[in-house]
Amino acid sequence: MAKKAGADCIKFQTHIVEEEMTKTKMLPGKISKTPLWDIIKNCELTANEEKKLSEYCKKKKIKGK
Repeated sequence: MAKKAGADCIKFQTHIVEEEMTKTKMLPGKISKTPLWDIIKNCELTANEEKKLSEYCKKKKIKGK
């Protein structure tokens, strides 16, 4: 989608939830009943997933950083 929209680069940010956050049941305001920890953990990519994403970007000729 980014390539189709004209982007030539995509920024990826790696998060290791266990090293960045204290496990909490805190909710993200009124936008979800799912604890913030669970939301962020669910979005965390494995090293293998990040590698595949980088390879996909190369295949699509878009820089992934």
